[in-house]
Amino acid sequence: MRTDWGLSSRKTTDLQRFAEDIAEGDYVVLRMGTTDVLGFGVVVGHYDWNDAFGDVDGWDLQHVRRVKWLWKYKGTPETFPAYTMKLGDTVQRLDAPLVEDWIANLFIEQQAIERPLVQAPQGSRTMGLATE
Repeated sequence: MRTDWGLSSRKTTDLQRFAEDIAEGDYVVLRMGTTDVLGFGVVVGHYDWNDAFGDVDGWDLQHVRRVKWLWKYKGTPETFPAYTMKLGDTVQRLDAPLVEDWIANLFIEQQAIERPLVQAPQGSRTMGLATE
């Protein structure tokens, strides 16, 4: 893996998981902290680097994975007991039985499954993180 970006090994590992370990068809959970789930979706396509996300409210978010959101909270997130989900890295394997059970029983509207993705902003180019 490329290591000359001046990032910590923890951040480099997190980016490697995001770019190389996540695959099309994987399910993802957007969480806030260790208790709240804000969204549930499926990864569509490959990893991208997109300059259009170079400054999003002061954050550098050029690392991009497209997600078709199948469930989004409406008003109140789905809340689980404190520390149901792990602290730590941004990209983690979900292994919380309470959340897994919730997902297994989640009603997904057909409209969410069939909805086309919104066009991504221009400026996208694929950039691998593998060692050259």
